[in-house]
Amino acid sequence: MPTLLPISPAEQSLVTLLLPSHEDWVREARGFLEPALEPNPDFWTRWAAARYLSDGFETRYRLERALVDQLHHWAPGHFGARLIREGDLLALRRLELERLGRRRGTAAEMAAGTEQLLEQLATWLAAIELAAAGLRAHDLPAEAADILTQLGVDPDNEG
Repeated sequence: MPTLLPISPAEQSLVTLLLPSHEDWVREARGFLEPALEPNPDFWTRWAAARYLSDGFETRYRLERALVDQLHHWAPGHFGARLIREGDLLALRRLELERLGRRRGTAAEMAAGTEQLLEQLATWLAAIELAAAGLRAHDLPAEAADILTQLGVDPDNEG
């Protein structure tokens, strides 16, 4: 009977390492943004969502985007350009919602845009995972490994 040896994170597929981090980000984003989806959210609910978008979301987006900039060369065909384009669209949606969330009388627009942003986020992260599926952490350049560490993914930790 074959023995199953544990695989170090550096030998694992990059998608295996990214998946929990991406799931955490989507869960976090939903926690901060879903109150803005309620019918007629008040100004302070929208303002709190806008604040998250300008702080926590933006910080995480910049790290993921930096990772895409490192990985897009390995993506097949035009898929790398698609990752960049989808990331740019997500950033534009974020800016739009940040502005809406700080203005009065924008509840319906904010709710629709928030739902779209959450869908765009999930789609973009799934595309990143698809692009990363054939890569292993130890195949990455040092810059990408640094970004993974900043994302809370340690490609060298074996325990």
